[in-house]
Amino acid sequence: MQHISEIIEDILVEWAYRVHDGMPNPKNTQHIQELRESMEELNLPNNVIYQVIDNLINEVTDKETKFKARSKETNKIIYYKNQDNLDAGIKSGHAIPFEKGDGEETETETKPPMKINPNPMGKKDSEDKKKSKVEQNADNARNTLDLKVSKNVTDSEKAADIDRLLQQVGKNLDKLSDNEKKSVKEFFEALNVLYSDNATDSEKEDALRNINISASPNRQKLYLDDLKSESGLYKILGEGKSKVRERLVKEASKYKDIPEDDNKNFIKAETLAKPDIGGGKGSRAANKKKNKKYTDEVGDTNVDKIMRTPPLDRITKAAFRTLFGPADKDGNLLIPSSKNSKIYFEHSINNNTSLQKTSEFLKELADKGEAPKELSESLDSHQQRLQDIAKNYKIPSEEARKAVENSYAKLAEELHSTSPEYAGRLLKQFAEMEQYDSEIAGGDECYLPGHGSFPAGDKLLIEQGTTGGKTVSFISIKYGKSGSKKRTVYGCPANMSALQQLHPDESKRESLGQYVGQPGYTLAVKDDLISTKEKATKTVKNLLLESGFGDTFSDEETEELGGIIHSTKERTEQLKKEATDSNGKVDYKKFNKLRNNDETIIANSRKLREICDEEKLSKIVGKRNAESMSKKLSPDIFVASVVFVNQVKTADGYDFLKHNKQYIENGEIKNETTSGGTDMDGWFINPRMNRTPGRNGGGIQSSWVGLEGRDEINANISNSENID
Repeated sequence: MQHISEIIEDILVEWAYRVHDGMPNPKNTQHIQELRESMEELNLPNNVIYQVIDNLINEVTDKETKFKARSKETNKIIYYKNQDNLDAGIKSGHAIPFEKGDGEETETETKPPMKINPNPMGKKDSEDKKKSKVEQNADNARNTLDLKVSKNVTDSEKAADIDRLLQQVGKNLDKLSDNEKKSVKEFFEALNVLYSDNATDSEKEDALRNINISASPNRQKLYLDDLKSESGLYKILGEGKSKVRERLVKEASKYKDIPEDDNKNFIKAETLAKPDIGGGKGSRAANKKKNKKYTDEVGDTNVDKIMRTPPLDRITKAAFRTLFGPADKDGNLLIPSSKNSKIYFEHSINNNTSLQKTSEFLKELADKGEAPKELSESLDSHQQRLQDIAKNYKIPSEEARKAVENSYAKLAEELHSTSPEYAGRLLKQFAEMEQYDSEIAGGDECYLPGHGSFPAGDKLLIEQGTTGGKTVSFISIKYGKSGSKKRTVYGCPANMSALQQLHPDESKRESLGQYVGQPGYTLAVKDDLISTKEKATKTVKNLLLESGFGDTFSDEETEELGGIIHSTKERTEQLKKEATDSNGKVDYKKFNKLRNNDETIIANSRKLREICDEEKLSKIVGKRNAESMSKKLSPDIFVASVVFVNQVKTADGYDFLKHNKQYIENGEIKNETTSGGTDMDGWFINPRMNRTPGRNGGGIQSSWVGLEGRDEINANISNSENID
C-alpha cells in the first residue's frame, strides 16, 4: 500500500505534467479539471477526488474573502493567506488597509500561481533540475529496451506522454521475452516518429506500417498485439481512463487504420447479444422454404403484406423478407403489433434467448476469472425486471414504456461501471431491444427484422402517412453514454453495401462490396466499374459529375486517378494470389500484410493523396470526414467513397432511413431520431476495408449524425465505436 506522501507526490506530478506550463493554478477552472483527471488517472475514489477539489476551491475562496489589503504602490487588492500575514504586510508599509466602496474592488494584484515541483518529495542535489519520478522511471525503461530519447519530440505534452507510457511499460518489462521487448522497442521508436515535429506524414505512416496494434472498443486504449501469444501482456500500455492513451489512439488513427481488439471473448459476447426473439427458432418469412432454400411461393401472408409496403418492396433477397413476432390462429404473423401489444411484449421477453445466452457465457468467463461476475448479474436482474413489467403493468401504456426504458438505463449504467469494454460491445446490441420493447409496451406499431444483416435498419416503425396510407421508417439505432457535455456513441454505422440494396435506382444496388479482395469486388467496389484504366476514369468522372462535384479534378487529374485505381486493382489481385494456398484458401492476414508493404500500392496511395488533397477530398466527403481520411487515403477508400457519396446524393439521402441515437443521462434513457440528408458533413464515414479473423471487413460504413451533432464528433477516430 502506498504511503500518503507517495499518493500526494503522484497527484502533484501528474497535475504538473497536465498543466501546460507546469504551474497549476487553483483559480483556473481548466487546471482544476486537469487535477480531477490526474486523480482519476491514479484510480482514486470519487469521494476523495471530490473532497480534494472542494477543499482546494474553498481554501482559495476563503483566502480571497477574508485577508485582503491594498498595494501601496499600485493600489490594487492583495490577498493574504492569514491574518498574521496581512498584519505583517501593513506593518511593513507594503500594503494599506482595504476599505470597501472606493471603486477599486475589481482590480487585483494576483500573486503568481503555485509552482509545483514534479518531484516534490525528492531530495535536493547539485543538478539544476532534478528529474521527476516519472522521468526517472521512463529512463529506466529506456535503458532496459536500449531506446534513445528522441530530440525531435519537442512538444512538452507529447514528450511527457511518452514518459508516462514508458513508466507504465516499465512495470512489466521483466515479464517479457526478448522478442516481446524487441516489439515494445519498435513501438516506441515508431511513437518517437509519430510525435516528432520534423517527421512528414509519409514518414509517420511508414513508422506505423508494421506495428501490430489494436484499440479497445471505446477507443481509449492502445494494445500491442505482438504481446498476445507469449506473455499475454498486450495491454502493457495501461488500463483505466487516461488522456495519455486517448491522445495516442487519436494521433495514431490519423496515419493507420487501427482495428478493435479482436479478443475472442468480446466478439463472442457481442455475437450472443444480437437480438433473437425467436426462442431459438427462425423468424417468420414471407417466402416458403424447400430443402433449406427460399422459393418464390408466399409463406407468411402477413409478413409478405408488410414487406410489400414501400420502400420495403425494394428488398428482393428472400432472407431479408423476414420478421420476428407471435403468430395468429392461422399461423401467420399477428398484425398489427399495435393492436396486440401485450402479446408482442410477452413474446419478446419470453423468447429473447440473447439475454440468457449472453448471461450464461459471461458466467462461464467469470468462473475462469476472465470477466467480472457483475456483468451476468446485471443481465439477470434486467431480465427479471422485464418479467415483472409484463405481470404488473398495463400494456400498452406510457407507464409500461417508461418502466422498460428505466430498466435498460439501469442495465446500461451497471455495465458501464463494471466494464466499459463489454458495455460498448453489449449495449450496441441491447439498444435495439430497448427501442423495440419500449415501443411495443407503449402501443406503437413496430417490427424487428429477422435477419442479422437486414439492410440499414435495426427496427421497422410503421406510421400513418400524411395522405392516409402507411409509411415505413427504417430505424438505425446507436447507443451511447452521455456526460454533462460529452457523448460517446457505440455501435457500427450502417453497412453501405447493405443499404445500397434500397437505392431507388436498381442499377446502383450492387456497386459496393464488403472488403478489399472480395470476389468480384477487388477494391471493395464492383470490378466492372474499374476493369480498365479507361473504365475507372469514366466511373470516377461520371459519378462525381452526377453528385455535383464534376469540377473537383481536371480531365488530366481524373485520367491519372483512373490509372492509379486500375493499377491498384491489378496489383491487389496479384497479391491475393500470393496469399492463396493450394486449396484455394486465402490467408487474409498475409494478404493484408503484403498490401500494407507493397511498393506499388504505397506509391499509388501517395500519388493519389497528391492529386486528391484534403481540400479536394472535403468537397466530396465533407470537411470532417476529410480530416480523418486524408492522411491515410488509399485507392480503395477513395473509389469506394466516391461510389457511396454518389449513392447518397442520388437516393435523396436515403430519406426513409431514420437515425436514432440513444444515450443515458442522469439515469434516464434519452432518444434522438433524425432524418438523413445529402450534405456529406452530416454523415460520419468509417472505411473498414480489411477482412480480418474477427470480421469480414464492412467496406464503407456510415451513419447520419446531423450537421449540428457533427461538431461533437472526433473526426480523427475512424472506428465507429467512438463517435465523441
